[in-house]
Amino acid sequence: MNRAVSTVVCAVLILAFPAWIYIPALCIPIALFDFYWEGIILAFFIDVMYGTRVHTGISLYFPFAESAAVLVLLLLPIKRRLR
Repeated sequence: MNRAVSTVVCAVLILAFPAWIYIPALCIPIALFDFYWEGIILAFFIDVMYGTRVHTGISLYFPFAESAAVLVLLLLPIKRRLR
């Protein structure tokens, strides 16, 4: 499965299914593909469609998109060492 297909599948899942399906489905390509920046955009799409402002000490405006960006960046060195 290539990046474009996985991006379209994740976008359809975000639009049509509940969170307990599309969040793990978005984490799979983030873990499989090298620097899957599309995951950050899709996570931002989730925040725009379904998110509300989170009132925490940091006051993140887009918590899922920021979490996806951190996940992508943290997995980069791990994937390079495994290959």
